[in-house]
Amino acid sequence: MGVIFYFSSLSQPGIPSIFPDYLLHMGEYSLLSFLIVRAVRKGLMQRKVSLEWLWGIGISLVYGISDEFHQSFVPGRSPELRDILFDFIGIILGYIFLLVVHHLLFKFRGGVRVLANK
Repeated sequence: MGVIFYFSSLSQPGIPSIFPDYLLHMGEYSLLSFLIVRAVRKGLMQRKVSLEWLWGIGISLVYGISDEFHQSFVPGRSPELRDILFDFIGIILGYIFLLVVHHLLFKFRGGVRVLANK
């Protein structure tokens, strides 16, 4: 979140132009979603598994919306609805990536659920 905030605070982020803007949004929010869902899984061990994805996706989406609002105060930047859409796509991709990692770890660790609640 700190890295996203830092780059959002710059008038000219200085990201190489070889990456389209939408890929940057999807990539950073995919990673953010993955990390938040993973953290919530560790921190809410008594909660049902079905709530974990909701927390992770919700926190990531609220942060994406707040980041666009933050950009409205940065000279040369403006909030864009399409950026929130790309953030949301990245958030969903991050959660799907977490499910794939969880499945692979479960499969290759002999049935030990490494990421799941106990």
